[in-house]
Amino acid sequence: MNNIQKKRVKGIKFSIRKKITYTIAATLFIIIFLTALFFTQIFLINNRNTRLEEISAQNRKFSDFVSQNYSRTSAALDDLQSSDLLEKFQNILGIKITIIDEEYNIIFNPLGLSGRQFKEIVLSNKDLRRFMVFSNQTDKNENFGRLIDSQISDRKYYVSIYEFEAGDVKYYSIFFKDQGEVEIPRSSYFLTLAVIFLIALIFSGLAGFILGRHLSGPILKLNRSVGKISSGDYSVKINTGGNDEISILAKNIDIMKDKIRRSQDSLKGFTSTISHEIKNMLTSIQGYSIGIRDGVYHDKDEVDQALSIVISKTRDLENLTSSLLILSKVENRIIEINKVKINIVGLLVNLISLYRPELLKHNINLRQNFGSGDKIYIFSDKYLLQSIMSNLINNAVKYSEKSSTIDIAINRKDSNIIFSVNNKSRSITRADKEKINMLFNRSDRAGFKNIKDFGLGLAISKRLALLLGYRLFFDSAGSINTFSLEIPYK
Repeated sequence: MNNIQKKRVKGIKFSIRKKITYTIAATLFIIIFLTALFFTQIFLINNRNTRLEEISAQNRKFSDFVSQNYSRTSAALDDLQSSDLLEKFQNILGIKITIIDEEYNIIFNPLGLSGRQFKEIVLSNKDLRRFMVFSNQTDKNENFGRLIDSQISDRKYYVSIYEFEAGDVKYYSIFFKDQGEVEIPRSSYFLTLAVIFLIALIFSGLAGFILGRHLSGPILKLNRSVGKISSGDYSVKINTGGNDEISILAKNIDIMKDKIRRSQDSLKGFTSTISHEIKNMLTSIQGYSIGIRDGVYHDKDEVDQALSIVISKTRDLENLTSSLLILSKVENRIIEINKVKINIVGLLVNLISLYRPELLKHNINLRQNFGSGDKIYIFSDKYLLQSIMSNLINNAVKYSEKSSTIDIAINRKDSNIIFSVNNKSRSITRADKEKINMLFNRSDRAGFKNIKDFGLGLAISKRLALLLGYRLFFDSAGSINTFSLEIPYK
């Protein structure tokens, strides 16, 4: 891996890890902070409600006390007012106590309010208790009067109102509690928020750092491995561990790497072979052409033989070029498919006639089996289908033993047309079976080495079959090798 790639990988590592860490940390911070803030608010609200419920309960107890001890006559309340009992109650409970009758006549008024103000407070329809959903301190079936909030001058109060009777007169006991004494102080509130913020920040930062390293580890490991592969090092084994999507991706990349390695190994061998063959062809063509020009060959037979060799080598070179051109078009998906109505039996008969001289030359017999008749029509690309069938027949002719028999058949099976070619040859090993349709594959076994073949025919046929939506498969049983082309029949 060169310096540029190392810097690039380092930059990716920094970026991915930072992005994952920051994203996790920010998400956790928001969740933790909002959750803690929510429960803090619930706690503060519940604490306030509890204190307000206590004020209401104290108002009831106070009213019951007054009703029981000063209810002989309405004038008895004058004794209460003249005593210091109300002052003691106020000091102990930390509230202001006001008592008025049902006509809003003021009995006791430490805040100096007017009758009109008391009337507005008593008749107020704002009851805080219906909003106190978090308080469970008191039994809701008990009567604790009403609880409202009110602003007097520039101060806000929570107000507890309770009705009681003294003699035959109904009175209102009104407790005033400064809201500032019930609510948490603003400084304490913001201090609480700061502590929550700090705890959330520390926890989310640590969690983001740990999870960021954990989650980015497999990605960075995969990235390093892919970087080595892109540099041409195919020995690296990609294994991120686990069974998640990243691990599955790593396994697929590992499989792809092995395929690329095998393909490149084959390509290197093929390039060497093709270069050698083309050089030999051109050398032969050039040598015999110069010999003819310079009069090396004296009689007509020698000249004709030299010309035949030049023509043969030229044809071989042409066939090789055509195969490479077809392969290039298929691999780059720029080949056009033009489907027409074809009599596949007639197409095959014409192909077989082209191989008659080669069959006679090697004393090879040919058996034909057209079990479904001499006319089977399909829609296909005539040129591509002919190329596949021609390659399969040519392969059988090349690799058949002398004086053996080649069987060619076309039959219907279910909803498919099966074109098959089988020949008697040397047995095929399992390793050769797996590589038989690979690009540039040539058998190096004894008996096959001298056969003129560039390892393109079967590979091209396999790709053309896939392009047309057909299946090409190979089977070998002993010394009988069979290629079958399965064509959907509609």
